[in-house]
Amino acid sequence: MKDSIWEKDIHLRVKRVLEAMKAEQINVAIFLDALSWGTDECHEDKDIKYARTTLLSYYNLRSIIDRWWKPPRSPNSNKSRSQGARKVLEEFAQDCIIDIHARELHLVGQRILKVPTGDKEEPAVMNTDLSLVMREMKVLSPTLWNILYHAARSPKQLKRGIKRKPDMTISTAIAMLAYSRNQTYNLFQKSFGIFFKFRGLTIRGFDALHRVGLTASSTWALRFVKSVSTSAMNAAAHAAQNFRTILLHDNLELYTQAFSQRLGNQSHLDSGAAGTLIAHQSNQPLPPSVAPKLKAQREFGRQNPITAKQIFDREVEASRQLRPFVRHEILRVLMDSPDFDLASYPHRKDPAMDAPDGIRVLPVNKGCVTQQYILETQHVSAATIEGNDTILHEWFRQLRMASPADNKLMGLERIVHFVGDQLTIDRIRSIFRNRAGDYNSFDRMDYMQLNFGWFHLMLTYLSSLHDQYIGTSSGRGLQQAFDLLRRKGLNKVTTKGTFYHHMREAVIHVTTAHLRVCWMHAAGVKSLKELRTKSPQELLLLSDRILNEYASSAAINSIDKLPGDEQDHIKRQMLMWNRDAINFVILDRAIREGDVGIMEHMLPALLFRFLGGRNSKYTLEILELLQCLEIEYPDELKHAVTDFCWLGNFKGKRDTHVPLDMAQEHNIKDIKSTFRPDGPSNKWRQFREWGPAIAYLRRQNDSMEGFFSTRSRGRKHGIPSAEKDIKKLVDSYISSRVYDSIPKRAFEEVDTARDLVTDGFVNMQLGTTIKKWAERRNFKRRTDEEYDLFEGN
Repeated sequence: MKDSIWEKDIHLRVKRVLEAMKAEQINVAIFLDALSWGTDECHEDKDIKYARTTLLSYYNLRSIIDRWWKPPRSPNSNKSRSQGARKVLEEFAQDCIIDIHARELHLVGQRILKVPTGDKEEPAVMNTDLSLVMREMKVLSPTLWNILYHAARSPKQLKRGIKRKPDMTISTAIAMLAYSRNQTYNLFQKSFGIFFKFRGLTIRGFDALHRVGLTASSTWALRFVKSVSTSAMNAAAHAAQNFRTILLHDNLELYTQAFSQRLGNQSHLDSGAAGTLIAHQSNQPLPPSVAPKLKAQREFGRQNPITAKQIFDREVEASRQLRPFVRHEILRVLMDSPDFDLASYPHRKDPAMDAPDGIRVLPVNKGCVTQQYILETQHVSAATIEGNDTILHEWFRQLRMASPADNKLMGLERIVHFVGDQLTIDRIRSIFRNRAGDYNSFDRMDYMQLNFGWFHLMLTYLSSLHDQYIGTSSGRGLQQAFDLLRRKGLNKVTTKGTFYHHMREAVIHVTTAHLRVCWMHAAGVKSLKELRTKSPQELLLLSDRILNEYASSAAINSIDKLPGDEQDHIKRQMLMWNRDAINFVILDRAIREGDVGIMEHMLPALLFRFLGGRNSKYTLEILELLQCLEIEYPDELKHAVTDFCWLGNFKGKRDTHVPLDMAQEHNIKDIKSTFRPDGPSNKWRQFREWGPAIAYLRRQNDSMEGFFSTRSRGRKHGIPSAEKDIKKLVDSYISSRVYDSIPKRAFEEVDTARDLVTDGFVNMQLGTTIKKWAERRNFKRRTDEEYDLFEGN
């Protein structure tokens, strides 16, 4: 709103002022020049100073400048608009913007984009969140940010108010401009360089992006990765010496392709070993007093192997402890079914519907997140005893635990936990056995505590179920289910590819279908919807009945006790599947949720299964573990093994525990594929140099994917609903009346499954397996008191 001077005769007043200026022989230009600090006298005169201040603080000054830049045109005029002071003002504005941009880019570069050199370079690049940097950049360069924002948005886009913001584009542009002015303002370029280096960007593409100022050079990226690897190995050595740690390694096979073939340059498959150090930084190493206790109890255990009675007693106690979990798993199948519709069930919050408390569940918090350090990959095969011996010494060398003083400390006071697949553990145990008579505790490997990996055990469990129940398309086994659901690639057991994933899903889906049919059969209903009228207590009674009559050894025995002409062998096999498959489902859930108590209670049942299925390798592994837990491990070591050597949690969430050997398989995948050095003819030296940096590169990539908002893309594939598959199986089982008792009904011999658990139970009663195992491990070990030569070792 204009003040009182803006009245009708304002133009007359202006004319009188101009006439006065003419009388003084000056014009408007001269007047404004003199008023604007034109001379020293004008600068000091109080009246002129007051007039100048009034002009510069005038509320409508911006409007005056706008009209100078773009003069208004008469409404009825057809002439082109007057140029006014457009050229001068634009030149002036350009100079202002250049000056403002220079100051803002310098401020942004100094405050947030300048990466320090030396030891501080790695944390500055690897631990910086570019999303936070982007927000700081917006504050430190408001003018440049605003100009680029309007440059990135057309007037139509601004008017529509589209949701997608150009913040990432603007921040990257500012970073590129700052880098162009000063090569030390390179935080974005170095972060992008590491990210693109391991996202499949070719070397030519990398160099092109470096030329335009988007990334650092490929030479810097290679040097930086080597530096990160060195820092990672330093951190691994520190963790090994100060925290409770676990060693893992596994075989790593690499295919080297030769494009120009010579006698010494042929395409071939090569074998090496990839190692990992798992650290629990919330736990100190076991007290030195545990090591001599372990040696003494090992000697006692050598002469006192576990007995069949002790195993049977463990199995009885385990059955009692696991019964609530089996019952709830049966109830869970009902609650998860769409027909039951738990969300609208009136008693869904009744405590009877809750899962039982875990037996011994690992804690989940930030302090319990498992840390891992990938060691330098070695060109030594892990499939032989000699290779494993070499690899173990190499790991100790890398972790700076290879000096005579370290060897003495390890032999007398420390315990080294080791986890691996069954083949690796068996090779190391052979070394342990062959060195029983060596001169000191280190050479005898008294420090070694061995653990098989639960991922490979679960794979063996699936293979056992597959071999036992595969049958044919005309039976009611797994092959019939695979054909019905068109599941491909499951006809044969394989350790490569996606067999484990698909077989695990198939077992869960088939088991769910069987248990749904059991619910309808036990309750005498045609649909699970009818069970919504029952109270939680009635549902619990029904789940107990299903457990007793449809999924237990007692139910199988009740059929076996019938006269031969009254037995229904098809129903018997369905009950046997329920009993065996539910155990797998419970164990799988316990692993994911971190319930090591359930895992330990599953050991007797696993022993009977592997013994009955003639899987001698895992039979011996479980016997070794039961022997150690029952007799040879001191209490401190027993809890360390179950709580720290079986599972790891790398995300700090409840349902994200994984077996440690599965984490090792993920590391091998990253070494061979995700973070593989460029080119088809990579040397083992490159894998060795890059390997330790992978754990750090993962965190950097996660941060960059968060910045680019690509974290959810490609990290996890969508899982289609299995409801149609399960319903088809349910319909098949109902139409086949598999749970009706029909005398004399039986499969063909090829479709008949053996009861591996019962066979293993009977075999255990005979005692021959334990006797052979005890004889094999009853080898004399030299003790420190008999002969010990650490000095000069």
